[in-house]
Amino acid sequence: MARVEPRRRLNQQAAKLWDEARVESFGGGFPGWFSAARDESGKGLPPNWKQAMSVILVLYPTVFLLSRYLSPWLTGLPFAASLFVGNVASVSILTWLLMPVVVRAFDFWLSPPPSRRMQFEVLGLLAVLAGYAVAIFIFTRLS
Repeated sequence: MARVEPRRRLNQQAAKLWDEARVESFGGGFPGWFSAARDESGKGLPPNWKQAMSVILVLYPTVFLLSRYLSPWLTGLPFAASLFVGNVASVSILTWLLMPVVVRAFDFWLSPPPSRRMQFEVLGLLAVLAGYAVAIFIFTRLS
């Protein structure tokens, strides 16, 4: 009987800890960039394909511009160091400048309301594809 009491007390303490614990799981490869939209809307993360398309929308121009304008300044560095600086620059630009803008601008598509889901799915997809086309057109002229 003496062993039952400490066990009961420990179980009660563990139950309190479990009630206070917060467990989260993230799907996809870019949850950090999309978690703010999820937290504000209370919805889950957008599907992986929408996350990937959104990232490519700003990653392609970022990498193009950095390759064109930053890389010449890094030619004296070893390739590994040059690549590292480019990666740091692109991730920083994406994380703190571009992805917050894209997530806000495309929230209608990333987390569409159920009542207008199909309309926003098509509109968002067309907008992203148009963004790709515009970037390719502009960067073809610059190269």
